[in-house]
Amino acid sequence: MSKSKAAIFSPLIVIVIGFISAYIFQTFMQEWAFIPLALIYWSAIFMVTYKYFGRARIAGLFAKPERNILWTVLCFVVGFIPLPIFLMNLVDVINLSVFVFLNIHVPPVM
Repeated sequence: MSKSKAAIFSPLIVIVIGFISAYIFQTFMQEWAFIPLALIYWSAIFMVTYKYFGRARIAGLFAKPERNILWTVLCFVVGFIPLPIFLMNLVDVINLSVFVFLNIHVPPVM
């Protein structure tokens, strides 16, 4: 398979790898299967990125930006848009009963 065809099919391959790992780990880890799934999924994404972009280009993504500071300010402004929604619901986050309710595992009634 050529490199361009492999690049086109790589998202599908990553999803299939994630599905297979979730199916396998779910059989003996039940609700904790997300932990190995996350490790395998992100490792597959890293391997695909490393294969098609290479070390130098990935390092360039983490380099200090050399552009206008306006883009950095714009990113922060867009990132702070959901802040008022979070602050309006802060009472629910602080309330311990919400965390207790979310973390209770109730076995199904048969």
